[in-house]
Amino acid sequence: LTMRAKGDADMLSERDMTVMLSKTPSAPALMSTLESILDGPVFNYYHAGTIFNKLAKLQDSISERERHHAQLKALIKRVDRMLLVGGVNCRSTCNIFWSVAKLRSKLPEAQQLVPSLVEALKLHSALDFDSQGLANSLWSCATLRLPRNQTGELLPLLAEGVFMHMDAMKAQELANIFWATAVMKHDAPELLDLMPTLQEGLPCLHEKMNPQEVANVIWALGQTRLQVAVDFQSLKLLIASAAKFLDRFNGQELANLCWGLALCNFQDRDFMNKVAAETAHRCPSLSNKAAELDLPQIACSFAKAKIHHPAMLVAIAKRILPNLKILTDWGLCAMLWSYDVLDTDGRFCDFRDQIHIEVSKRSLS
Repeated sequence: LTMRAKGDADMLSERDMTVMLSKTPSAPALMSTLESILDGPVFNYYHAGTIFNKLAKLQDSISERERHHAQLKALIKRVDRMLLVGGVNCRSTCNIFWSVAKLRSKLPEAQQLVPSLVEALKLHSALDFDSQGLANSLWSCATLRLPRNQTGELLPLLAEGVFMHMDAMKAQELANIFWATAVMKHDAPELLDLMPTLQEGLPCLHEKMNPQEVANVIWALGQTRLQVAVDFQSLKLLIASAAKFLDRFNGQELANLCWGLALCNFQDRDFMNKVAAETAHRCPSLSNKAAELDLPQIACSFAKAKIHHPAMLVAIAKRILPNLKILTDWGLCAMLWSYDVLDTDGRFCDFRDQIHIEVSKRSLS
């Protein structure tokens, strides 16, 4: 796949170059390929989008060598120049923006493009975006936690586009916009105006959502409940979908789902009992990291909703007890409060005593 000479690259058609890039099997191979095509006459914005998208999908193969590769620096410089002169269309700009956000941990150097990406998107009208581009751009702004002075007029433009393209929204796009709106509710409160319209889209799309999407929507509804009324009929539809594949939720998704429901003060004891049974079943096999991060939030959710499930409480206590010292301060306090609320018969007094000891050692109050 790697071109051996620049002359070979110059002979490629635009389509052949796209096919070659899309078939590159690893990030190192992609960097080698760039050396022969980056300055060629055929290379354009579509290829730039393909490269960044490919890097996002191949990020497990990115090492320190790729992070500091000369061709990465050349790529960023070339794309930045293309963006500044208006040489990248709206769809490709959105795709590159999404890829840069996706690569935030593995390839943070790519974030040098963010200012130019944001400014390039501002030059478009709401009609230029498609539903995927809108969702990807909002998700990217939220994921990168961009400050309001950087996004400027972009967020209102994207919001306008969402209203215009609601009928074309897919399940993943809708879920991503829900999540982004909740994450940015303080920095961009005008996005909250989207929430009623987004909720209207749930009856048509809830059955097409996967566990992560269902969890993200419910979490977002909980996070924005004080600013926007929750449509409980739509929430019931989401719960009905979740109940069909509860075993497919990972720990974080299950925790986010529970927390969102608790914040919404949504009471469905039959469903929560199913969640509790699933949690109890998983507890013995959870990794330390999953137990540390997810179980306190699940326990806290049940306490907030005042739903008592003895088998789950036993399973969580057994799993957490050996790991009290590695819990975060929040997790430790969440466990203490949750068992204070839910241990109505003193069955877990020894467990609570151990939590109190650890809390005292950390001088938490």
